[in-house]
This record gives sequence, C-alpha cells and structure tokens, in this order.
Amino acid sequence: MRRRRMDKIMRAPAIMLCALVVGIFNICLADMYKYQDEHGGWHFSDRPPQVKGATVTSEQPTIENGASKNQGKQLYEKYKPQTPIEKATLAVVSIESAMTQGSGFFASDDGYILTNKHVVRPSEAPEWKELQDSVKEKEEAYREVKNELEKTGAQLEHMEEQLEVYRDAIEDETSSYRRQIAESEYRYYSKRLAEKQREYRKTKKTFDAKYREFKKARSEFNWKSSVALVSKQFKVTLKDGSELSARLIEVCKKHDLALLKTDGYKTPFLAIGNPRKVHQGMTVYAIGSPYGFRDAVTSGIITRVKDEHIITDTQIMPGNSGGPLLSEEGYVLGVNTMKMYVEFVTGEGFGLAIPIDVARREFEKYLDIK
Repeated sequence: MRRRRMDKIMRAPAIMLCALVVGIFNICLADMYKYQDEHGGWHFSDRPPQVKGATVTSEQPTIENGASKNQGKQLYEKYKPQTPIEKATLAVVSIESAMTQGSGFFASDDGYILTNKHVVRPSEAPEWKELQDSVKEKEEAYREVKNELEKTGAQLEHMEEQLEVYRDAIEDETSSYRRQIAESEYRYYSKRLAEKQREYRKTKKTFDAKYREFKKARSEFNWKSSVALVSKQFKVTLKDGSELSARLIEVCKKHDLALLKTDGYKTPFLAIGNPRKVHQGMTVYAIGSPYGFRDAVTSGIITRVKDEHIITDTQIMPGNSGGPLLSEEGYVLGVNTMKMYVEFVTGEGFGLAIPIDVARREFEKYLDIK
C-alpha cells in the first residue's frame, strides 16, 4: 500500500465536545401523580389515577415546619420592626413551584397570598420558551457530536482493516528491501492508529458521560414541565424560615397575577396604598427573594405610571417576581413582575409592577382589602 493512500485513510475528522448543561430545577412540591395507563401512555394529574393497574408516582406538598397559628404575632415579637418597611417584610414570603422560585405577599390576615402567575405557572413566562429552545438546541448539538463520533469510529475500524490487509501484503513481499520499507511504514501507521484510537475512546467516554447527564436533566425537565402545568399546592417560606403549604386559588387570564391561600393561620398582611397618590419620582421599595436570598429590600423611584403598569428603577432581580412594590409608609402599590418595560423607556434596570388596584379588582371575590 502506498504512503499517500495511508495518509488519506489516516485523516479522521476532528472531534469537539460542546459544554452542554441543563440546570436542575427546584424540587416539585405539589400533590402530583404521574402514572402509566394500560396502553403504556404517561399521564400527569393532581388527582389519584382511576386506571386499573396504573404505575403511580406521587409527590406530596411540604409539611409545615416551625409554624404557629398566629404568624403575624410570632413574626412581630421576633423581629420587632422599627420602620414601616421592616414591618412590611413580615408579610412577604418566598414561593417555590415545580420549577421556579419567586416571591409573594399576604394580602389579608386569613392567609391569601398575591404573586405572579408565572411563579406558579412557569410556562407563562417568556423565559420558559427560551429555556425550551435551549434544551432543543443542546439536544441537536449532542446529536451532531454523536454522529461525528460514529463516523470517526467507523473510519478507525476501516483503518484497522486496511492495516491488516497491508500486513498480509508485507508477508507476501519477496524483496527484503521493499519488505523492510513496508514494515517501517506499517509500524508508523500502526502507532498513529493506536494514538487515534486512544484519543477516540477518551473523547467518547467523556461524551457518553455528559450525554447521560443531559438526558437525565432533560427527562427531569420534561417531568417538571408537566407537573408545573397542573400544580395546585406550593411551599411558602416566611421571614423566619417557617414553611407553610399554600393552595392555588386562581390565576388571572389577563394579567401576570395569581392568588394562593394558606389555611388555618392568622397572617401578617400589607395594607393597600392610595392609587391617586402614586406619581413619578415617588420613592418606592421592593421586597422579595432575589436569587434565592429571602427578605431582601431594594429602593428606587417611580419613573412612569400607566393605567395597568408602574415602571420603576428599583433594583428588581430574578426571584423578586410576585413581591410587593411599597411606598415609604409601607403601603403596597403594586406587584413586581420582573418584566422589562421597553416600549417607553430605554436602558436596563427598569422593572414593571402591576398596580395593586388591578389585583384587587381581579380577586375581589376573595379579598376584602381596602
């Protein structure tokens, strides 16, 4: 076999592994059932299955931890707030759903909680589609790398076969001079093949491990996506770390609002501010759980007021969604949504809040707030 032919055989395509990671989301807290019917199809529901012989997985809501019946009194005695804003923090909670963490606040002393719809229904958030698209892109990238690996593996097998043919040809060579040259070439190509095989096995091992991680994360993502669509119960964490179970009462069709309720507790709550006194330049505060840190307060001013929007430069970060926008006196003016309002303002850092009057109108049959 000629050297030129062997060089051509030896040209294997380069293999590059992509760093592909899908985050693991928060643990699902809903009373949720995942079951397989008699035909092998999977179903997701918040009710026990009625299918005979169904294989069931149930996820139960979080049990109350460190909670007393009078939450307002317990929190006030523990923290002894010195300012209206400090007092307001007693009524703000962190909310965990199947896939997200956000904020909310008690709007009544009998446990009603206002929050964002996308906190309890993550698929309603614009980021949800971006996350789904990202998973699809990563899956496609893995598929491409896998195809390249399969091609390279086939080429290496072919190279090994060709070297065996070459070795047989060497044994039939009658000229000692040509045999010596051929054996030297054979050793050279055998060494190159062994190096490429080692590189290939190492690369494939790394790829297989990462691909298994991706498939596991993708499977969990799909499962939690299904759960997030029907979850009815959520864990809420108070300022002192006490945990309560809250059930979903209603989600708003038009606005990014949802109403939850804890049962059997007397809770602290936020008083409603006067919408006629909301104006540009007004100092406001946001309370929430940005990036998972509970009980965080930021401040700023109102930059613009619309009928169904309050725009503010108050620092609002992931996890603040659903938390209150407050006046200096501690009155709630709106519900932060974490959406960037870019139609009328430019630059980063402007947050959007839904006026509390809108929330009051949407849930007036449940909330007796004034």
